[in-house]
Amino acid sequence: MKLLRRLLKGKSETLVELPPNIHALDVLGDMVYFTDPENGQIHQWDGKDLSVLAVGLFGVRGIYCSDGLIFSENPQYKFFFLRPFDRIVSPLMGDRTSTILGATHHETPTQHPRINGLHVDTSSRRVFFAYPERHFIYCIDGGHVHRIGGTGQAGFSIGPNGSGSMNYPSDIAVIGNRLFVSDTANHIIREFTVNGMNHTRFIGHPLQSGQLDEIGAQARLCHPTELSLRNNTLYFLDDYDSIRSVELKSLIVNTLLRNPNRIEAMSAGENGAVFFIESAK
Repeated sequence: MKLLRRLLKGKSETLVELPPNIHALDVLGDMVYFTDPENGQIHQWDGKDLSVLAVGLFGVRGIYCSDGLIFSENPQYKFFFLRPFDRIVSPLMGDRTSTILGATHHETPTQHPRINGLHVDTSSRRVFFAYPERHFIYCIDGGHVHRIGGTGQAGFSIGPNGSGSMNYPSDIAVIGNRLFVSDTANHIIREFTVNGMNHTRFIGHPLQSGQLDEIGAQARLCHPTELSLRNNTLYFLDDYDSIRSVELKSLIVNTLLRNPNRIEAMSAGENGAVFFIESAK
């Protein structure tokens, strides 16, 4: 059983039972949106009822909401955006992007890498995403795919222009010229400059797992994933059962919830609310 739950002011509550194939979620205003890859659907929850917003999007996985649009990807459209008010789906970058994605990995044009950590900068129309299994970070700018981080080999190192190695980078969040990557198997969140991809600092200590609330590199994280930025606070999922946050001005790490059941996905909404999908027994 999967449940949508909300954490607000230290208290968690169950909101609605979800279909079994829900994969990811994001929040836009008062609405929560979900992807269902197996059935090719995007669902929405309006605070009372759960309904299907879009169909025919088989393989749809990541989801990112911004400026009244839902951004996602699937094998047919690659990257697309959906307008919730009229349910129109439009390709974001066109066919050229899908072909380049395939060629980037020496695959056929109908295939593409596993997208994770989708983030769209709507002002510049740049798309950022992670490819965890190959330890890369990508940016699509002007219809062209650029590898901006990682070496393709699992490991830990620091290098200029994103040349340092990562180990299963699972998610991305961007604010201004700051790009955050959950370097999951290295137990850290990395911060880079977007322009130039130069490393600036860590949250957590590289290669040392734990759950210690401290400042910056003095904190200890355990397999951080699911980054979500709201109001200069970075929320993330830790050890697949804890919701934690980082105040970006002070870099103070706080544990907000330790859940008895596994958390599959989460996203922060307005007013400090965090929505998450729980796998209940």
